[in-house]
Amino acid sequence: MTGPSRSFQQRAPLRSLRRPGFLAFAALAGITLGHAPRAWAAEPEATPTTTTTAASDPATIASQIIKIVGQSDPPSRRAAAAAVLRVQSPEAVKALLQVFEVANNELAKIAVCEAIADTRIEMPDFVEKIEPLLRGKNAALQKAAAAALAVYSDPGVAARLETYRQQQERVVMAENLERLMDMLHEATTDEGKRTTLLLDWLKSPLTLQRRKALQIVSDALRGKGTKPATEILAQIRGMLTDPDAEVRQKAIGLLRDLGLPEDATRIRALLSGEQTPTIREEIYKALGKLADPISIDACIGGLTEEDDKVAAAAADALGRLCDKSSGRTTDKLQRVVDALLRRMARPIDSALLRRDLVEAMGDIADPRFTPLLIRHAGTDEMEPTIRQAALRGLQRVGDLAGLGIIVDRLINDPDVGVREVAAQALGRLGDQSTHLRALRTRLDRAVELAPSVGTAAWDAYLQVFQKLNPEDQVEALTSWDGNEPDRLVTLAALVQGTKRATVAERLLKHAQTLDASDHAAAVAFLDLLTKSIPDLFGSEWAPRFNAIRTPPATQTAPSPAGHPTTASQPA
Repeated sequence: MTGPSRSFQQRAPLRSLRRPGFLAFAALAGITLGHAPRAWAAEPEATPTTTTTAASDPATIASQIIKIVGQSDPPSRRAAAAAVLRVQSPEAVKALLQVFEVANNELAKIAVCEAIADTRIEMPDFVEKIEPLLRGKNAALQKAAAAALAVYSDPGVAARLETYRQQQERVVMAENLERLMDMLHEATTDEGKRTTLLLDWLKSPLTLQRRKALQIVSDALRGKGTKPATEILAQIRGMLTDPDAEVRQKAIGLLRDLGLPEDATRIRALLSGEQTPTIREEIYKALGKLADPISIDACIGGLTEEDDKVAAAAADALGRLCDKSSGRTTDKLQRVVDALLRRMARPIDSALLRRDLVEAMGDIADPRFTPLLIRHAGTDEMEPTIRQAALRGLQRVGDLAGLGIIVDRLINDPDVGVREVAAQALGRLGDQSTHLRALRTRLDRAVELAPSVGTAAWDAYLQVFQKLNPEDQVEALTSWDGNEPDRLVTLAALVQGTKRATVAERLLKHAQTLDASDHAAAVAFLDLLTKSIPDLFGSEWAPRFNAIRTPPATQTAPSPAGHPTTASQPA
């Protein structure tokens, strides 16, 4: 079917081929329009049939491939894949194999797998493309891949497929068992029977039951605050050495969440024999939460763990154990500071480890960390979360040497979170008019588009303003042009002492100027002022402010009879 006699439906796929995405796919598959590549030229047949010639024509194959990878409905995709598969030429095989290389087109892959199952054509080249689909997360694709592989008589393929099916059966059985355990636990309302039930599961020889029982106890603790019964707690403590790694990890996590200090000794003892990195990570997290100072030495040792996640957990634990705000003091603090400085002196490729080390330094807030915190707050540190951690650390240390980098990050950092933390830090440490000017850059809505940064900058502005001497406060007030009267009066209310009269005079002039052009706006301003400063700066100033509330004289206007009348001036 060529030339003008083709129907519209038959021509449409070929027009689709000219779209960039489809052309790229066709090129990848080695398909060209109009004629076959020389490498694909078939040997002349003695008696070629029209059907075979048409089906194996590259243009026809290309049109079918477009149906498979395009927007066709599932039956059309499957029929197109079957049509190409039946050709069984190198060109057809290559084109279908390329379907598996198209990212995120699961429907196309399902269509090819279903076509193999329908036609029962065994082509070895497809096995290595289909088998990985069994390990994916798409259930429909897994099912189609299994059906396709079932066609193959190869014993190796059959064995691997059987292994997959057995694994799937175990998954389904596990899901059903967990669901039944949940239902039985919820249906058992008597606490004594429920405890007995959980104990039986926790002691079960089935690993799955032990895992699920721990999860039920953990969910009750986290969701409802329900603490385990004494017998169950004793059993959980005994599971710290369970042969299953996941059970051990869940048991440690449960004891951590319970937060009983006496469990620190039990968990700390596990470090001597536990080799699984994920569980060692859980151990350090628990030691930090349980806050036993005796754990400090163990966590110092954890800084040298080979696994970065484990070392990061040890650093986080040290930060918790020596947190400045906890009020705890320890004679081991010097050793902790030295250990963190030594670890920071070594190359650290892991952003997670670097962040937790910086967080720990901020938690401990020792002045000796200031140079490192300044460095990790700067542009050399590529991770925004680490710059944030460093700025928080500088705020907690309280060393004014960090003010320079704090101001710089407030003005120049491209990350919203970093600018927000910088504003908070400047509010805590700043005490100069120059710091107000830096914060002012973040109060300009045309400059700072993130509302969270603007809010943090205003809170910081108020903090710094209150630390200035009255002269500097008055100077700062003069920088406000009245476009934001609510902020102007909020700041004015903070001025105390002899400069209060100066502020009153300035605001009175502002109100009078406003009244000359817009009486309603002047009254609105006075309402704002009264909310912030109820006494309107005392008996000397209040009458002068209130006088502005008097409406202006009514203008001369024609009377109904055509004679002018003048409204009387209010008393």
